[in-house]
Amino acid sequence: MASVDSQSDDTFLRFGLFGTAVLTWMGATDLWEFGDVGALTLSVGLLLASYLVGFVLLILACWRNIPRFARYAIPVALLVVVADYFQIHEANARLRGGDLTTDVLLFGEYTAHLVLEGQNPYGADLLEAYRAHRAPFNFSTPQIDGSLVGHLPYPALSFLVLVPALLVGLRASIVYPIFQVAALVALYFGVSPRYRPIILLPFLGETVYLGYALGGVSDPVWGFLLVCMVLAWDRPIGRGLLYGLAVSFKQHPWFLAPFLLVRIFWETKGSRTERVRAAALFTALSVGVFVVVNLPFVIWDPVEWFRGVFLPFLAPMQVYGQGPSVLTTVGWFTIPKSAHTVAVLGLLSIGLLAYTRHYHRVPYLLWMVPAVALWFGHRSLTSYWYFLAMPLAMDAFGVRRPVLASSEAPRRSFGPELALIGVLLTGFVASAVWGATRQPDLEISIVGPHEAIGNHISGTRVRVRNGTGRQIEPRKPASPVCTGSRSTNHRRSSRSRAGEGSRSTRPARMSPGLRRGSRGT
Repeated sequence: MASVDSQSDDTFLRFGLFGTAVLTWMGATDLWEFGDVGALTLSVGLLLASYLVGFVLLILACWRNIPRFARYAIPVALLVVVADYFQIHEANARLRGGDLTTDVLLFGEYTAHLVLEGQNPYGADLLEAYRAHRAPFNFSTPQIDGSLVGHLPYPALSFLVLVPALLVGLRASIVYPIFQVAALVALYFGVSPRYRPIILLPFLGETVYLGYALGGVSDPVWGFLLVCMVLAWDRPIGRGLLYGLAVSFKQHPWFLAPFLLVRIFWETKGSRTERVRAAALFTALSVGVFVVVNLPFVIWDPVEWFRGVFLPFLAPMQVYGQGPSVLTTVGWFTIPKSAHTVAVLGLLSIGLLAYTRHYHRVPYLLWMVPAVALWFGHRSLTSYWYFLAMPLAMDAFGVRRPVLASSEAPRRSFGPELALIGVLLTGFVASAVWGATRQPDLEISIVGPHEAIGNHISGTRVRVRNGTGRQIEPRKPASPVCTGSRSTNHRRSSRSRAGEGSRSTRPARMSPGLRRGSRGT
């Protein structure tokens, strides 16, 4: 058995050397393409170093008996890869004259400054952040009524985590990459030594993880906190506090709560009362941290705090994402938002039922049920679930293994859960077919040519057919859209009367930010 384990370790090490070498070459090639090597000395140095490191790793992988020190070469090489992409980001920002970032970072930094100035960030018009930073609306979050999300949509830790950086004079944009790198470090040292040579390959091979962090996506923060929570799982107080921080930062970790309680119940040794007590302790600690972080702002203005924190669930968001909602976005089907909501809640409920009944067979399922459910949402951006893969990796490849308090695991069939999923998906498909075949009440078609300022559409003409049987008035946007140094309201299109059929409207002003969605809210 020892010789088999040793051979397996050598296989992981050899594969890790090969994989890391390819990543260093990929980083070097991307530097050559996008690192402005003609002007930046650091880009040239990193490019040459990356290629050389890749060659060294492959030479080490060629040895029949790989030297033990080779496993330490892998994390060093991976740091070089991380440096490559940091430099590519800096080079691109230099060429553009600044970072092209998301509304998440813009709002976070702006609200952090408001807090430092003694102002309540909840209720503030955060569209002013675009004007303050002279930022384009490329990554804003439009709503159905034509307005942009302009209020803080996250719990308080989302901006408090940026305050220390601002106090010491650092750019807020460095915070999310720091957390992403910290998550990778925690993952590397937290898993079993056997898997360390390969554990980071997926998260650096998929450059979106670093790209999101460098581009102003905040999800690496809660990803890091959940990785640490898995590391501290055998410490009841530690895991409760870390989960409390995660849910105080963003709403996505909220969906894990019932699954974590089920896991605690199954793993806690002792009577049912002791199991319930362990789950209650976890809940109390998590809720306590959430209250401590958010209470000052709740007291400051409870209505605005509630409006902000629950905005992602209550606001009239456009259908947009990389899940089934893309069928609506590209015009193949018109899936009702209610169908997406039912699918999300249904999958979460069925997944919780399956996890409760079959924990002994699928102990890691808690990470993927929320991911699949969020994928079915009407807003289903990849950042919503991508970072759940990091705590899953820590959980599946860590030193610790899931346990059962009872030595005898019940034998149950997945039949009920599969039947419920079948019913749910049948209903979802039926709603898509219904949406594709029914005549819409309103039909809107764009009539060119567009008015443009540079690369941004500033005005266009639309034709509206009203089939509702009643006169309707266009809705006024909830808030003005800020463009550069001035603020402009949308021009109102002319009234559409029932039965008039297609007609042309006056030009409607369109902020460039309305052209696409965001990876943020």
